[in-house]
Amino acid sequence: MGRFARPDLRRSGDRGRRSLLTIEAPDRAEDAAIVPVKITIAGELRRDIDQLYFVIDDNPSPLAGRFVFGPMADPGEIAIRVRVDDYTYLHAVAETKAGRLYAVARFIKAAGGCSAPAGKDQALAMQRLGQMKMTMKGTPHLGEPLETRLLVSHPNSSGCRWIR
Repeated sequence: MGRFARPDLRRSGDRGRRSLLTIEAPDRAEDAAIVPVKITIAGELRRDIDQLYFVIDDNPSPLAGRFVFGPMADPGEIAIRVRVDDYTYLHAVAETKAGRLYAVARFIKAAGGCSAPAGKDQALAMQRLGQMKMTMKGTPHLGEPLETRLLVSHPNSSGCRWIR
């Protein structure tokens, strides 16, 4: 059976069946450069999750995100915006503290997101590389979860260059 604890979790969108791990995304992206994606982990699984991987199959750099959760984190919902290069599958893989893997996949119709320009000034983009801005929704209270938004600055550079 490999490292996947339940291979049937790889299927998403089965009607009438509640999944432990789900991906929400548009069937067809309005703008492939900023595709909204939400990954949800059900309550019975989320207390055991150590990290989450998000993969976009046909992107130049398929690993779009790796999220590591500390002991106080609630990994119940991750909402991100990503670039999608082609019609492809999105995958979320949740790893438990014991090393068991749970996965789900979803097909998305989007194209050209990775070829969208990152900006006019590549030197400025590289200067801002890794800078983060975090905002909190509401007032923090000790021991209570708080919704946060984290923006990470990064250039759209896959390492591919057109040579003329």
